[in-house]
Amino acid sequence: MTTWVCRAGRGGQWAPDFERGGFISIGWGLGADLTGMTRDEILKRIAEEEPGHRSRAAVPTGMLWRFIHDMHEGEVVITPDGATRELLVGSIAGPCEFRAVAAVGDHHHYRPVKWEGRYPRDRLSQRLKYSLGSVMTLFTFDGAEQALRELRSADVSLAQAEREEAEDAGAVEEIIEDTEGKGRQAIEDRL
Repeated sequence: MTTWVCRAGRGGQWAPDFERGGFISIGWGLGADLTGMTRDEILKRIAEEEPGHRSRAAVPTGMLWRFIHDMHEGEVVITPDGATRELLVGSIAGPCEFRAVAAVGDHHHYRPVKWEGRYPRDRLSQRLKYSLGSVMTLFTFDGAEQALRELRSADVSLAQAEREEAEDAGAVEEIIEDTEGKGRQAIEDRL
């Protein structure tokens, strides 16, 4: 089953609205109902918003298309809340709907979500935290199965997370030392 990550604005600013309202949403300032449009029609509409920048319209077009057509009821959605360092986890509860009046920002396309709860982002291993770091508004989360296991597990201890972070820090320290050594050697060789 596909797991989606849907960002709630810059830094997750609308995550509390998503949670209270039982939805996720997506925008780009298009106040038009795109649900019946073809992918090319959506691309054209977005390109019209920024004349001369058709190539920049491809990414938002793809995300809007996926939000409208590729997400399905029952699939898992994760929304990061940057203010609390928590992850909202829920499941898609229905089809995409257009709302003429935006509930958040310039978002006019919504999907109902049944929120399961909030989980501390820090329960995740560093590798999975990095996987959530995409700058895209909407994407599929390939490491979701493991991440959901870690988030939902009551047995996940902070000590385990701290050990993993220490291991990651140790690896970074080795890289730094190696790089410094190579840098010194290059300077010595140059002199």
